[in-house]
Parts: sequence; C-alpha cells; structure tokens
Amino acid sequence: MGWRPFACGGWWAAKRARQCLTLAVAAVGGTLLLVVQLPHRSLLQDMMPRITLPPSEECPAAPVISAHSAGRLGNNLAEYATIYALGLRYNLTAVATPSLLRFIRHVSPNTTLPVVSDACAEQHSPILVGPFEELSDEERRAHSWRIDQYPHHVRLFWRYRHQLRDEFAIRPDLFRDAQLQLLNVSRGRTGLTFVGVHVRRTDYASHLKVNIIIATVALDSDMSSSVPPFIA
Repeated sequence: MGWRPFACGGWWAAKRARQCLTLAVAAVGGTLLLVVQLPHRSLLQDMMPRITLPPSEECPAAPVISAHSAGRLGNNLAEYATIYALGLRYNLTAVATPSLLRFIRHVSPNTTLPVVSDACAEQHSPILVGPFEELSDEERRAHSWRIDQYPHHVRLFWRYRHQLRDEFAIRPDLFRDAQLQLLNVSRGRTGLTFVGVHVRRTDYASHLKVNIIIATVALDSDMSSSVPPFIA
C-alpha cells in the first residue's frame, strides 16, 4: 500500500522547532485521551496506575527536585519534562509522584524518574522555575525543591528532547491503535501529512472567562462549522 507510520521527524528540523515541540506535547496529550476512549465519569479511576514506592526512595535526602502536579495529561507531561531537565542541568535528583504520573503512566508506562510519595513532595520548598535558576549552586543543593505553577519551560527541556521521547514512549497497543486509525483515514492514499489539533472544550473556556475576562468563543456550533473545511 505504500503507507508509512506517521513520524514527526521533519518537525524537529523546522525553523520553529521549539514551538512545534510545545504543540506536539499538547496534541499528544489530547489525542491520546481520545484514542483511549475512557468514560468521563471514571476517567481518573481508570487511568490511575498502580505505583509501588520503594522503601529506600520514600523521601530521599536533599538535594531533590519535584513538581507540583496540576491539570491533566498535557500539563503533567510538561511538568515531568521540566523537572527532568532541571535535574540533569543542575545535577539534582529529580523525582516524580503518583499524582504527577496518574495520567502519564497510563500511556507511557516506562518513565524512569524515581517515585516518591505525594506527602514527601509536599515537604519540599515551593519555588518557581525563574527564582530557582537564580539561586546559587550552594543554595540549590542545600534544600529539596518543588517547582510550582504549571512548569512548562521548553527552553529547559528542548536539549533533552531525545531522552524525553524515550521517557514518553507510548504503550505499544495504543501506538498500534493510533496507526490503524490513521491507516483507515488515509484510505490507501500515500504522501499524506497528519496534523493533530488540540481543542480545549472542557474547563478551559470557563477558566478564560473568569480569569482573563473574555467571552467563550469555542461553542459547539462554531466547532461544527469550522471542522468540515479540513476534511478531505
């Protein structure tokens, strides 16, 4: 048939590659939730992985860096990537928590960061990425830190993108199902480029209206009228 599995190889070499990586993280997060097709009412329960905490790693000594977990899969991927990069850059032990991995492990079960309890991470000193990087090396190594406020710093984890692609390797069965979906959509045509679109149709519209004081624009009717032009 001549059909090849979709790959992002060309995107990494593009002029705006960093922006593409950010879009890819968001698109993968949204698309995987669609492919898995889990009922909304039991989403969290179904996606919660079973994580065993090794006794020797329940609360390791400083210096350790963790991330406050907020949002869902897309945010969690960026949070994980940020502390992964900070750990490598500043020679600190980066650790994940069950809360951080609650969505990630469902689609990417082979992450390598040590896992500590959420209670352990709550003991870490909260800080934002900017102030953390302004600390001296002595100050950074004197404490354990928790990066707060949705860290998603592409400038930090871009240089580690190849390692992170391994960290976020998708479960083989999900990857196979996605490839079959694309094969079905291609209808035997070759040379196609598939583009993932991440549409925020859940809580984000209300968040914008309350916090940024703008009107909701992504109404169902608008969505229905905007999609057909993109369908071959």
